[in-house]
Amino acid sequence: MGWKTYLVLAEDGQYYGPADITVLDQWAREGRILAQTVLVEQGTNVRVLAADLPELQHHYRLWNRPGVGGQQPAGAPPQVNQPAAFPASPAGQSNPYTSSTQTPYPRSSALASHHSPVVAVLLSVFCLAGGGQMYNRQIKKGFAILAGLVASWFLIPVSPLAIVAVAAVDAYMIAARIQRGETVREWQWF
Repeated sequence: MGWKTYLVLAEDGQYYGPADITVLDQWAREGRILAQTVLVEQGTNVRVLAADLPELQHHYRLWNRPGVGGQQPAGAPPQVNQPAAFPASPAGQSNPYTSSTQTPYPRSSALASHHSPVVAVLLSVFCLAGGGQMYNRQIKKGFAILAGLVASWFLIPVSPLAIVAVAAVDAYMIAARIQRGETVREWQWF
């Protein structure tokens, strides 16, 4: 049985790692992984909170699950190993992932390197309008494009080919962004 490795899903939407439990434990001690940090197990893509991994729970014994909106409930005990404030980034914004004494997590190219713009286009054109968007992990946008295509057949005087063409171009450009390792939002176009 091999060692499990995880990618860290940072607040900026980027994936860092892979890292095994030893490295994650070190990052938790340094305060770079908080209780609510999302970890993605490589191979299975199962998402877990850092506080839910048995090997890291000793760092987060006092942590309560976040309340509505991802905030700590009023009167909740402070989180273990969470610094009061993170060092400021060069842009003047708070950044928990880097400081002058810490190196940032290594960027993961595992997710980006296998993402193909050509596959996204082929899915949009030949399988299902919106299929390329779904491949790009823009599920809601993919279903919206599919609904627009169906509506264009019956209700709207827009050519279905125009919708498929726009969807294919969008799928290609978004897949290229993902391949370069850029963060893509759910409803981002081109």
